[in-house]
Amino acid sequence: MLTEEQIRHLENRLLEERHQASQALRSTSADIESNSTDDGDLSKIPSHLADQASDVQDEELDTIVAERESDRIEAIDDALRRLREQSDTFDVSAISGARIPYERLDLIPWTRVLADEAESVAEGASRSTRDTRSQDERARER
Repeated sequence: MLTEEQIRHLENRLLEERHQASQALRSTSADIESNSTDDGDLSKIPSHLADQASDVQDEELDTIVAERESDRIEAIDDALRRLREQSDTFDVSAISGARIPYERLDLIPWTRVLADEAESVAEGASRSTRDTRSQDERARER
């Protein structure tokens, strides 16, 4: 169970992380907006297909970053709510019910699982993605 001092520290960490994620999201959103309104070219005719591809790739990367930061803000907001409303179970894994070490919570204060559980979930997701790709490839071969 977390002490009052640890709870305060984690709340401050979550607020810091939320501030950083919000700044990153604002910056990325501004990049997306500026890319869509002004590409820096004097002419609207693309000079080369490679330039177009580069612009599209930059826009896609900005969109991915914005989505990731939005997801992180959502996870942080959820963690803040859990910490404030259910501080006695904040450090309990959503998978196993085991206590999450304070050191892990200090590193990733919005986590809901133990480190080895997170690795298992990531491996399962990776396997699932490979399986889906394999199914898609088999379907195309037919």
